[in-house]
Amino acid sequence: MTLYYFRTLERNEDAFLTGTVLDMPDDEAALKEARAALLDMARERLRDPSFWLLQVELLDANLESVTTMKLTREEDPVRKP
Repeated sequence: MTLYYFRTLERNEDAFLTGTVLDMPDDEAALKEARAALLDMARERLRDPSFWLLQVELLDANLESVTTMKLTREEDPVRKP
């Protein structure tokens, strides 16, 4: 079993928030499933109107980036005219 870290950077109207964690099996199918679940979680989070950017990074045990996913709203509420 390999330790992976899921690091999220969420941008709301005020600040960036960070989070982490997760033990992942070495099995590629399980990792793919976990990535899909993470994207579902991210999409759910973006339903909150105060959040407009969510960047999710999958890091390996050496804290090297394996995957970076960015989800954004079409409209940035911070930059509204």
